[in-house]
Amino acid sequence: MRFPLALSLKIARHIVKHKLRRTPRFAMVLQLEPLHTCNLTCTGCGRIREYSTSLKDMMSLEDCLAAATECDAPMVSICGGEPLIYPKIEELVEGLLQQARIVYICTNGTAMRKKLRDYLAASYSAALEPKLEELQAEKLISEKDAQAIRKGKPDAKPVIRPSKWLYWNVHVDGLEYTHDLIVEREGVFRECVEAIKLAKRLGFQVATNTTVYRETDVREIEDMFRFFSWLGVDGHTISPGYD
Repeated sequence: MRFPLALSLKIARHIVKHKLRRTPRFAMVLQLEPLHTCNLTCTGCGRIREYSTSLKDMMSLEDCLAAATECDAPMVSICGGEPLIYPKIEELVEGLLQQARIVYICTNGTAMRKKLRDYLAASYSAALEPKLEELQAEKLISEKDAQAIRKGKPDAKPVIRPSKWLYWNVHVDGLEYTHDLIVEREGVFRECVEAIKLAKRLGFQVATNTTVYRETDVREIEDMFRFFSWLGVDGHTISPGYD
């Protein structure tokens, strides 16, 4: 994907800094996995088999932030497992942004709308009412959601807010039939679509992440990219799923 100018400049400064210091090797991206637990069993993932003995393990928030400081990569990709299951995901995102990192939240999208509703609740005021009506009309939130949002957020826990340094990176491996087949659960593709629509309506940056297998129909992937680009997705990343 093509990076916006601000991100490109941040990455370029990082490279120039280490070139001037003659650093022989330096990190560009930290893949941070605060936990291995996931709520899906995607075909081809292998995480449940590979990490069967550590599915309940979890890094502390302090260790996550210390790892980012030690690595000092300009970009942090928060992976898993499913990172939105991590109990302190909001604090982790906030801490990484305070460290001036570019943050990608790599998610399967199933819990994404809940985090977006939390943001709406934390931001609620009477001025938000027209937006809530629009979102209900588009069926991106329900009337029950709107009522909960109007009550505000009862605790002081941080929420994930839009930032030019933050991307939701939603995993989609094809159009509806193919994606739901791969993740082994019906309705996940539609939930990803609704989550992406809501995120874009709220001013977030969104990318997609696609695994390409030997059996992948490239024409379907092209159609998928066209569809998500039409939704306003900011970029696409592709990962090979075979040797």
